[in-house]
Amino acid sequence: MREIRNQFIILIIGMLSTLVLALIAAWIESEFNVLISDFSLCGVIPLGAIFMGYLAGRGCAVGARVVDRKPGKFILAGMFFQSFLFFLLILFFRYREVQLESEEVITLIEFGEFLRQTIATASVQDKSTFGSLLVLAYVLALIPVLGFFLGSAFVYLDLRTKPYCETCLSYLKQKRKQSRFTWHIKEAEITHEEILKLVERNAFSEAVRYFEQHAGPEKIDDSRHNIRADVTVMHCNFCGQHHFAFEVFHRRDHKKEWVQVNRLSIEKMSDTRIDI
Repeated sequence: MREIRNQFIILIIGMLSTLVLALIAAWIESEFNVLISDFSLCGVIPLGAIFMGYLAGRGCAVGARVVDRKPGKFILAGMFFQSFLFFLLILFFRYREVQLESEEVITLIEFGEFLRQTIATASVQDKSTFGSLLVLAYVLALIPVLGFFLGSAFVYLDLRTKPYCETCLSYLKQKRKQSRFTWHIKEAEITHEEILKLVERNAFSEAVRYFEQHAGPEKIDDSRHNIRADVTVMHCNFCGQHHFAFEVFHRRDHKKEWVQVNRLSIEKMSDTRIDI
């Protein structure tokens, strides 16, 4: 029951963020005649809707952090509903603002009729129908809904990939992160092999100490170091489980951007405390 309540809290915060974004988008359209969610690439890829969906999805991210719970599949379904709600809110606010022959649309037609005509003809002033193309018109009109959902889904997938406790479904809190630097990938591979042996024996504290002593200097020399190794220890606030992660990154020609070397990554949960 408590878990269902937490998921509802996440969804409600996401819905509130959707409402706020719809109000902001309506204000921008009213003041500057620009509707961000209608911006698309080649008239097909709804970049504006994807961007707005991502921003609204961040509301779910805030909710997940507030209740300290990983969002479940129920939230993904809620995000789809949230996408359609955003679409309706945008059209409703437009319905409140549009005028025909100096009269507000709201005094002439119902919102349902306005919605039908907007989707079918892309203009309330054109009362013609598309005939055989009517279905295509509806599909094209709903593309922003798909874009908004995709933007929200990106946030959902990002939240799902963050380390969390399988037992409590709670996000892990970082306890400590350390970095060491070296100049050759071979040295990182040696460190990886030794740490892997210790992790397989669940000797996590020994792995941390080995990393501190043998993985290289703590301070980077930009003229020499192209390899970075990180050890991150996280823990669950509820059950006390710890999470150990060893990651290696490299950069080309001393550029600032670090690229992860996935084959040298190690991650594992520990039922015992990891001393650092």
